[in-house]
Amino acid sequence: MATELTPEMVIDLGDWDVRYARVLAIATDHGTGLAVVDSNGDEANIDAEHYWHDRTGGWEARASAGPVSTGEIGVSACGEGGHADPDSDGYLGYVRWACGRALHPGRHVVTVTAWDRDIAVAAGQGGWWAWVESIQAPDKLTAT
Repeated sequence: MATELTPEMVIDLGDWDVRYARVLAIATDHGTGLAVVDSNGDEANIDAEHYWHDRTGGWEARASAGPVSTGEIGVSACGEGGHADPDSDGYLGYVRWACGRALHPGRHVVTVTAWDRDIAVAAGQGGWWAWVESIQAPDKLTAT
């Protein structure tokens, strides 16, 4: 049974130190997740972390997108790519994602323009936001 990706799960699955780490934003879509994590509690080191449902519907940490810019307002990091099932060498899907910080802290909606469309994303109390989209048939995926 699938469960919601919670800040507690993100801290545990990422093996972050619970005394310092804070989850600033979480987004999920059809079994994929993105979390923005402040690893030491002072917003000096922010990371974007990816999660996917395992075969039982639970969450597992699958990839780190690495550091997120802390000084920029707007989109701090974004990307897209495929992800595979390491247990079967099978292709699971394709994701697009973005995260960042709103101009003003506080809960409100920011509009992110990405992939030729506007996307409304809720920012959290600190102004951080995350967005992820699971795509079954990617329109930009090519192989050479």
